[in-house]
Amino acid sequence: MTEVSLTVQLVTPEEAAKLLRVATVTIYSWIRRGRLPAYQLGRAKRLALSDLEAFVKSHRVGGRMTAFNADPAGKGAANASS
Repeated sequence: MTEVSLTVQLVTPEEAAKLLRVATVTIYSWIRRGRLPAYQLGRAKRLALSDLEAFVKSHRVGGRMTAFNADPAGKGAANASS
């Protein structure tokens, strides 16, 4: 018998909803509309964690990171030498 290695980490739509902090129906809606790829395994749907990560990255909003807003102490680059 041939060994099969599954390298894709799959989660349920319910688990994906918890990770993204959205309603489960939202996950199903995104799948149905083709916005979020999923696997159909029998009657069950599964999502790859890598697809969830790509989905989140593709929906990032806001400006670029600067030295000031990347500084967790809030001192900014100008005050870093003080």
